[in-house]
Amino acid sequence: ECFASPFNCRYDSFCSAFGSSIIDRDGSDDDDSGVIVGRDVDAAFGSCGSFFDYNGFQYGGCFQANPPFVSTFIERMYLRME
Repeated sequence: ECFASPFNCRYDSFCSAFGSSIIDRDGSDDDDSGVIVGRDVDAAFGSCGSFFDYNGFQYGGCFQANPPFVSTFIERMYLRME
């Protein structure tokens, strides 16, 4: 699960929509003017951290993604999955 929370996850471990990613005010991560969205408070409940920081995709598998419906967020997800 790429964008879950402790309230809507099905599995013991999942990625959160928001971890400690640095995101610019325009939703991109292309320069140093970003702000830290927040610490991954979901870690205590099994979160592997932010989807955008997670490195476990290199092992392959099946992933479910239902991101927040914000165009900049969806574009970042697309670029990460590409």
